[in-house]
Amino acid sequence: MKHEELVLQISKHHIIILTETRTNETQRLLQYLPEHTLIGQTHIPTGYQGLKGYGVAVLASNQVAEFCSLQKTIQNIQGLWIRCDKRLFDLEEDVLMCATYLNPQSSTRPAQGIDNLFYTLGEEILLAKTVTPHVIICGDFNAHIGCLNELLFPTPPRLPQDALSR
Repeated sequence: MKHEELVLQISKHHIIILTETRTNETQRLLQYLPEHTLIGQTHIPTGYQGLKGYGVAVLASNQVAEFCSLQKTIQNIQGLWIRCDKRLFDLEEDVLMCATYLNPQSSTRPAQGIDNLFYTLGEEILLAKTVTPHVIICGDFNAHIGCLNELLFPTPPRLPQDALSR
């Protein structure tokens, strides 16, 4: 039942960021998503598979998958840089999208370690801005601040239909 709801939610979107996948075996999910392609995923080390707090994957619907490619993996921040061709968004330059999962502070992850993760992410963003002005950062940052809903859009925005037919 749980995977059926996940499959339903994924099928509603063009680009999907999954955090805390807990597995390197994304094929187990993709078998239920013939209309989607794996663009990239982080590698979960032996001994950590199945544990909470590990794994990031980026999927794309087959309509847009040809416009997306894995550019870089940053293991220490569980991050993936995905290049989206400028034609997908009808822009002058490509878009770089960082999908990441930053573990929260805990007894095994002191505050300084978390600060270092954010410094690394900041440096990655600055590097990306030297490549293109269009940078998207998404994922789970475990920053529990404020009182606003984490979702910006109750219904996700859709890509322009003419962008999909290019």
